Amino acid sequence: SRLDHLWEARANGTPVVVMARRWEDGDYVATDDVKGGDLAARHLLERGHRRIGIVQLEDPDHTPVQARVLGFRQVLAAAGVSVHESWDLKVSGALIEHGVEAADRLLLLPERPTALFVTSDRKALGVVHRLLERGVRVPEDVAVVGYDDIPYAACAQVPLTTVAVPKRPVGEMSAEILFDRIGLEGQAERVLLALIGGVVRR
Repeated sequence: SRLDHLWEARANGTPVVVMARRWEDGDYVATDDVKGGDLAARHLLERGHRRIGIVQLEDPDHTPVQARVLGFRQVLAAAGVSVHESWDLKVSGALIEHGVEAADRLLLLPERPTALFVTSDRKALGVVHRLLERGVRVPEDVAVVGYDDIPYAACAQVPLTTVAVPKRPVGEMSAEILFDRIGLEGQAERVLLALIGGVVRR
C-alpha cells in the first residue's frame, strides 16, 4: 500500500508522524475533512444553490478527499439535493491543469451546475481560470468553493472562496509529537483538529 514506506521507516526505528491525513497504525495530526465538506455544502445551500457539482481526485484511497466528499454529500442529501452523475467530475491529480481539464469537461455539458465544490484549491484555481477564459462568470454563473485556503486563493483572478485548514497548528503539533517520539515509545497520538476558520468567502 502507499503507506508501506511508513511501516518500514518505523520498523527501522525512525519516528513517524503523518500530517494532514489519518494513519490508524500510528501517530497523525489531521483536520476534520468530513466537517470541511459539510461546511462547503452548507455555504452553497445557504446561497440558494441546488444544482451543485463536485470536482474531486479520482483516488478511492485518498482518505482526506473521500472524507470531504462524504461530508459534502451528507449535507446535500439531508437537504434533498443530489449531485447529478455528469456533474461529479473526477480527475487524476490535484494540480491547476487538472482543474482546467475538469472545466473543459463541464463546458461540454448541455446543462451545467450553478455551483461547484472543488476538493483542493489548486484544482479550483484551474477551474476558475478556464471558466473565465470561456466567458463563464464566476461566481455569477458558476460559484466555486475550494479547499485548503492556500495563499494563492486570495490573489486569483476571482478571489477564491475556500474551506480554511489550520495548516500551522497541524505542522506545530506534528513537530511536537515527533520530538516527543525521538527516543521514546508510547501510545499512538491521534489528533483531529477542528476547522476553526470555516469557509473563507472573498
